[in-house]
Amino acid sequence: MAFMRNLKDFTIELNKLKQEAIRDLSSHDLNHLRKVIWVNRLFIVIGYLTAWIFPNPISMVALSLHLTGSWTIVAHHICHSGYNNVPGVPERYKSKVFAMGIRRFLDWPDCFYPPAWKYEHNVLHHCYVNEYTDPDQISYRKTPAWLLKMPKLVKWFRFCIIVSLWKFQYYCFSTMQVFHEKKNYKHKLNFRKYLWPVMKKSILPYVLLHFVVIPLCFLPLGLDTTLFVLINRIGAEIITNWHTFFIIVPNHTGSDLALHDSHFKTKEGFYLRQITSTCNAKTGGFWNDYFHGYLNYQIEHHLFPNLPPSQYVKIQPKVEKICSDFNIPYVQESIFKRIKKMFNIMKCLHDMKVMRLKN
Repeated sequence: MAFMRNLKDFTIELNKLKQEAIRDLSSHDLNHLRKVIWVNRLFIVIGYLTAWIFPNPISMVALSLHLTGSWTIVAHHICHSGYNNVPGVPERYKSKVFAMGIRRFLDWPDCFYPPAWKYEHNVLHHCYVNEYTDPDQISYRKTPAWLLKMPKLVKWFRFCIIVSLWKFQYYCFSTMQVFHEKKNYKHKLNFRKYLWPVMKKSILPYVLLHFVVIPLCFLPLGLDTTLFVLINRIGAEIITNWHTFFIIVPNHTGSDLALHDSHFKTKEGFYLRQITSTCNAKTGGFWNDYFHGYLNYQIEHHLFPNLPPSQYVKIQPKVEKICSDFNIPYVQESIFKRIKKMFNIMKCLHDMKVMRLKN
């Protein structure tokens, strides 16, 4: 392949760029994190200030944006050690402290069990992206023949239910299963075996906090008010499930992205696998990046996962230029085009091809 030439020089350029980004870490990156956290707080305040009045889309969307931003931007990058080397960063924003132990309910009160999520995502997904060991690659989950023969309306109804509950139905079980089984994990969720661990460490704490304790805080305003808060919070959960599904799953799925049947042994192999298995969405602009959860910089994130997202904004044009200079395919399209390509894989209309690269 043409893009296999000069891989050592290609790797040297990317390593230089990484070191440049590390040297550039400053209070700007910490201020960017704080800005995102305050935006998340603004949305949760708007959400609950409007949740008690009546069931309404303003409350649902605001609460859902808080949930999405807290996961995809804040927790995601902190758990990757993205802020560990930022000058002056408080300990609570470092990976060994954030969301660990009792701080889970202060920093990241989501339905994931943080140690399990870190192993599933940071280790298996990032180190084995689009290999069989990657638990997040949907093309390895074969669609049964009986499902393909279902009426179209039934298939869409089934899909809507799955997406509406995907954090519970997929991520909670997947993270817990790989946390226990490590690399022996297979692409078939064992709901029966891991039901109790998932309920105990993931779903029950989340449900009790968000759907029982918080709505009951509004009980002095009346039973109707409490019910309205609960309805709005349920609506927010459904919206954030759809939002996160469509900004996460398409990033490594599509006929123009590669699967791999071998594991890398060199830095060159690592960089090639991350780029050829990953795509970006439209980048640039705070609100565009925020609504994408900064997952629109997925190529840069997979190349350098321990950088904060504020650095991805700076280096994205440089990574794209390096890829162009060395004839490496750099895929970037709108999220809507990526969603369409994801659906083509899910509906078995297209296939992802195995790309054999040097290690």
